[in-house]
Amino acid sequence: MSTELEIEISSIPLAPDPVVEPPPEIERIPSADLSYEQFFARYLLPNKAVILSSVADSWECFRRWINHDSKGLNGAYLREAIPNLTVPVANCGKQYYNSHEKTEMKFHEFLDCWDCREESTSKLYLKDWHLREMLPEYEFYETPYCFASDWLNEYLLDHGEDDYMFVYLGREGTWTSFHADVFSSYSWSTNIFGVKKWLLLAPKEEQKLKDSLGNLPFRISEELLDEKEVKYYNILQKAGEAIFVPSGWYHQVQNVEDAISVNHNWFNGCNVKTIWLSLNEALEQVIKEIDDSFLTTMAVHKFHL
Repeated sequence: MSTELEIEISSIPLAPDPVVEPPPEIERIPSADLSYEQFFARYLLPNKAVILSSVADSWECFRRWINHDSKGLNGAYLREAIPNLTVPVANCGKQYYNSHEKTEMKFHEFLDCWDCREESTSKLYLKDWHLREMLPEYEFYETPYCFASDWLNEYLLDHGEDDYMFVYLGREGTWTSFHADVFSSYSWSTNIFGVKKWLLLAPKEEQKLKDSLGNLPFRISEELLDEKEVKYYNILQKAGEAIFVPSGWYHQVQNVEDAISVNHNWFNGCNVKTIWLSLNEALEQVIKEIDDSFLTTMAVHKFHL
């Protein structure tokens, strides 16, 4: 169904212009009330964000990873269901260039850190974890039907390459820095547990935040956005909700409670031209940096002759 729709719009530009006037608010819609055709026309083609509720009710991770009586992580079940894999962990208390400091640890060790609640480990964020790739037989979630037309991960899985399907586990206060998604791809993020706070900007609004060198900030705040007169959305995403983040929408995400989410980056026929332009721009930037480095080296060499 979704592929047929993409073929039928061949006469429509594949990269719709970014939303010129952002909508007054991000809509919340029960997932059962939205068909793929409606999602395609209302949000995918016009590149508009939306939140779908009641997405994860039947998922294994939603039913079993959480102790719904204590409202906490079901560590005993997770230790039994998932081997002691090596997992990627970010330290949200330490910045490394324009990212958080990264390390690796064993999954059960991370769970021990989660349980101990010590300040020294409170900023550890298990993120960008390819759990589905590591355990393909473990069916802990299903891709929501609205996001199923995914050329990127279909290709990567068919060719045995790393996918863009991730699990995130973070305690209250962990966060992801201000960014747009890789390749200007779409992303979807379904909250399994806890609450996330999103500061979400429609395309081009991030330009108001650049410094004199053209750099964007590592971290943003509502005060900064208000000061710069940036139009933005302050969203609290609850358990069971999935947010669709369109191409080129910058965002920062903070766990305001202990939280778990499943995320995909993806693209299809609706934004493939946007992806191509993004990759081409990145290539041109690399070429420019190489040229600048070469000219600098030649100038230094000439100076010493």
